[in-house]
Amino acid sequence: MAIYLFLDRIFHGTSYLAKILIISFIGVHVPMIGAVIYILASSGTGILDQIEVLLALLVATLLGTGATLVAIYGLLSPVRRAAHALNAYLEKREVPALPVDLTDDAGVLLSNVQESVTRLDAALDAANARREETERAYREKFEALSSMSHEIRTPLNHIIGFAEMMSNEVMGPLGGERYKDYASGIGRSGTELLETLQTVLDMSAAEATGDVTHHETISVQDVLRQAIGLTHFLSQDRGVAVIGDGHPGATLHVVSDPRALKQGLVHMIRSMVETAEAGAVVKVGSISRDGRCAVTVRSSGASWQADDLPREYRASADAVGNFSSANAPTGDAIRNLSPVGLRLSLIGSLARLADGTLAIGGADGTRELTITLPIQQGAEVSQQIDSAAA
Repeated sequence: MAIYLFLDRIFHGTSYLAKILIISFIGVHVPMIGAVIYILASSGTGILDQIEVLLALLVATLLGTGATLVAIYGLLSPVRRAAHALNAYLEKREVPALPVDLTDDAGVLLSNVQESVTRLDAALDAANARREETERAYREKFEALSSMSHEIRTPLNHIIGFAEMMSNEVMGPLGGERYKDYASGIGRSGTELLETLQTVLDMSAAEATGDVTHHETISVQDVLRQAIGLTHFLSQDRGVAVIGDGHPGATLHVVSDPRALKQGLVHMIRSMVETAEAGAVVKVGSISRDGRCAVTVRSSGASWQADDLPREYRASADAVGNFSSANAPTGDAIRNLSPVGLRLSLIGSLARLADGTLAIGGADGTRELTITLPIQQGAEVSQQIDSAAA
């Protein structure tokens, strides 16, 4: 190996076959030329007197060298075929048909390459089949769950409606103030349960869609404005201000699925508003970073709780801090999560469908969610932060 590396440094850029031919030519002609020079110098005769001998010697040497090079080229054919077979499999996945009955080192090389490629191809087929089966079962599971939307929401809506009727004493007095409190508590609990189940159903629907997405060039500012408008009633009811963070007129265009991106941003804002205290401020904006668009929703006044973070976001740190993940949540990731954590898992799924990644960040007293998306190639974008009016 040391000789090969040394020759590679000397004849860098040449093929393996060219290196062998160069060394063979030098190895034959240099000693021959040296011997001829020595004979001429010791005989005392001039070069012209020995010209016929020199020409005959030169012709014989060239013919012998040519025959040697042809033979070496033929002997190197197993190495060339092995190299070409591996390249063809890596580039086009073409399984070769190499000789496997030869017993010398070159024959063993061909046999091993053939067996290795055959085994690798069989293993890849099995792995792909297993992956497709797993993905199909995974999608069918979420499809089954998402199809239960009506069966789950209808009984809960009945419970919530009856609880409101009882707390408002629509059909008559309940006979005690405590019963009104109980009915109100049932209504609130039912509403919270309905929102949690709806988050799970939304995430199931997002996972069930798989790769069925429609990507197009969209304005981040327009999507942010729509998301803020869709959460306006909730923010007003909670007493939380949602404002744009940036400069008017700055525009970024991304290539994404409009539906998935809008739903993801809506759930990002909702998760901040629902967990914020009255009077808090939620800032929404986007900025260009290293050729990608980062859409951020930031809230102050509270920190993330460890139980709120899906498992794939907790793995990067022991304490609550900055977390990020490019992977979609798995079914196991939604176990033992709070409603906030379920919503974060849903946002992660929607970010993936939008061809983006979700990052969870923040420090003491602050929370931050960021979806990073690819910017439209060739589009003129601003390096400033987008503004989205509340």
